[in-house]
Amino acid sequence: MYDINTGELAMEEKFGGQDHQYIKIKEVEQNATGTAYACVYSDDGKFRLRNFKKISRTDEEIEEDEFKINEVLGLDDYSMCNHDFPDPNIICCFIDDETIFVALFHNYSRTHYHFIYDCKRKCILDNKEPI
Repeated sequence: MYDINTGELAMEEKFGGQDHQYIKIKEVEQNATGTAYACVYSDDGKFRLRNFKKISRTDEEIEEDEFKINEVLGLDDYSMCNHDFPDPNIICCFIDDETIFVALFHNYSRTHYHFIYDCKRKCILDNKEPI
């Protein structure tokens, strides 16, 4: 991420990097106050959520903080993105500074899931049953 005023690198965060990974990320969302960011992505059928601030983190800090959606919802990793489309089958947006709405489509089971994620408690706030 670059500072819009100075053009200097303000922070960076790595996604993937292994030869076997196929990662799709569409957008990075920003909260209304501009103090936090979030993105959701697919990594070979594993859905992930990251929320972060304007500081660079180590790989260990990222791994510890990343929300692993498949594990929480009990999903397999059989859902694959279409190579010809830019979408990772998952989106998110901030509701307020501390909560994020997440919606995903698990194409192997043809099931849509959505939930609200609490950034402070690092958990889902509502029912996690398929919709």
